[in-house]
Amino acid sequence: MYVRESWETPSKEGGFTLAELMVFVGIMAILLIGIGSMIYSGVTSSSASYSLVNIAEGANEALNAMVRQIRVASSLDPSCTAGTLIFTGDVDGNGSEETVRFNVANGYLRRGSSEGTMIDWIPGVSSVSFTYWYFNPQTKRMETLTPGTANWVNNRTLVKRIDILLAMSLTKTGLTMSRNFTSSVNLRNQLR
Repeated sequence: MYVRESWETPSKEGGFTLAELMVFVGIMAILLIGIGSMIYSGVTSSSASYSLVNIAEGANEALNAMVRQIRVASSLDPSCTAGTLIFTGDVDGNGSEETVRFNVANGYLRRGSSEGTMIDWIPGVSSVSFTYWYFNPQTKRMETLTPGTANWVNNRTLVKRIDILLAMSLTKTGLTMSRNFTSSVNLRNQLR
């Protein structure tokens, strides 16, 4: 009878070899990188959607309020520009007229009754521009009117429509979202 000694044949113990462990670690690293990139992509997409919603809500609030107030303008200030609208009208509907001014400064759409009373209103606004349209009695057509020109001084009381272009921008998690919003206001009152 033959007795086997323990030193003759090494016994096999269960486990993984170093090569098998390295392959497993490599596969897990690839999976974790894939999952991490999917999570990052989801966060970026969610942030972009959130930014777009915020931009749209701010623009909607601004344009609705501006249109409602500009519609009842009874006079345009001679110092209006393409970036600043100054008008007088019964904006509250209480029978008394007040002066209202809209412009952009430091990333905010601002409003107030004079330069000293301007308040920051809507954040994320890059610029605002106003296009003034008047009815030209000679050509019997609507034409644009450029503030500050002789034509502006002579015809600003004929303005019938004001177009508004609001450029908005918001940066979140290194991603900048920018959108332009437009609206048009037909004035109700005869300007003086």
